[in-house]
Amino acid sequence: MSAVIPLPTRRPPIGNRLDDYLQRLECIAPEAARPLSFRARLLGRRRHPLLWPATAARAIPAEIEALIARLPTGGWRICGETAHALAALFKVIRPRRVLEFGSGCSTVLLAALCAHAGGGRRVVSLDERPAYMARTQKLLDGFGLGQHVTTLVAPVTDSIFGGWAGRTYRPDRDTLRLALAGERADFIFVDGPANWLGRRGDCRFGTLPLASAFVADEALFVADDALRPRDLTIVLRWRSLPYIEVRGILPVGRGLAVGILRGR
Repeated sequence: MSAVIPLPTRRPPIGNRLDDYLQRLECIAPEAARPLSFRARLLGRRRHPLLWPATAARAIPAEIEALIARLPTGGWRICGETAHALAALFKVIRPRRVLEFGSGCSTVLLAALCAHAGGGRRVVSLDERPAYMARTQKLLDGFGLGQHVTTLVAPVTDSIFGGWAGRTYRPDRDTLRLALAGERADFIFVDGPANWLGRRGDCRFGTLPLASAFVADEALFVADDALRPRDLTIVLRWRSLPYIEVRGILPVGRGLAVGILRGR
């Protein structure tokens, strides 16, 4: 009698895993969110610190905790509690390909999470200038994580996606597909492009429409700075697109918008 080979267990949809986790945290609806004051935006923190439940703290491996403690966080970089939230969300989703808009300390963290999870997981990180990428590459090499990341320079130029026109990253699409190594991204982190004191308008709006051409059937997206007034408006506008589901905003740092992005 031949042995019965069990079928592989299908993972539950990202939305189910995400909602179960967000219920444990202080996730707030975008329409109920209050933008950060100018002083709070400068300090990179919200009005009241997020009290992480014990279950959320246990979700972060000890070596990742140690790495976060060593990262030069704060200022215009991601802050420590934002790094903790990213690490916890990564563990919930366990993505294979991370697509990042805007490089820096977050790139090091995401690379460390991919290295810890194993299985050939990788980060593809976009930034607008070679100097920015060189700085990030130096940081990655200092932590011994460069082999887990592909960095791509993607200038910020005039772009059109559907009914939106503005300035955002414009990568070479063939190069980006090659960097993803035949797979589609299932974790998107948005922390750029920089707005340069309002001179680029709603430049981050175009990141998710751009990413939708490179993601799986469904991917988790996390967008930093979501409680800044301009970015909160962008988050609310994203909800009008049929392939984006905004699940809420985590009130850490300057706010992390969290939701589902579907491939087009």
